[in-house]
Amino acid sequence: MEQLPEHQPSVETLYQAAVGPKGQDFYMPYFQRAHQRGYAAISWNWPVFFVGFFWFLYRKLYLWAALVFIFPSGALIASGIVEDLAPGLGQPVLMTLIFGFNLIYLPMHANGIYWRWVKREIDRARTGQPDQHAAQLEHLQAAGGCNANLPFIIFGVFTALTVLLGSLSPPA
Repeated sequence: MEQLPEHQPSVETLYQAAVGPKGQDFYMPYFQRAHQRGYAAISWNWPVFFVGFFWFLYRKLYLWAALVFIFPSGALIASGIVEDLAPGLGQPVLMTLIFGFNLIYLPMHANGIYWRWVKREIDRARTGQPDQHAAQLEHLQAAGGCNANLPFIIFGVFTALTVLLGSLSPPA
């Protein structure tokens, strides 16, 4: 029996596979517009405004989650340098960096960050498995989607560490 060639999935199907079933109503129109333009326009993402670190974990953007987690340390170092150079300016620089990054930059760019990540995963699937369309979809479904458990696990670990460290400190 002759094997029929697989039909190449549409770009929309690849985006849907990468996004997963949750959030397609929100992300698919944005991704289609970004794909047609060739760039991601600035848009607002309320979940990132409120729980940015956990949203990046939920959407499997682990590198960005690490950056969001580590950024305050870099901002603290930068504000310390500024404080040494110009006494009294360290605290305002720290607040500007942290609030500007977490409450302005990230919510305005999170959808674009997510679109570029999905686009890279699609390119990776296409180049890694050329003409293997089912394998491409499997790769995108595994790499993309949501990790609903990890944010809760990380939150639980943070809470447990806080309680543990709080119980180890001597009473005042």
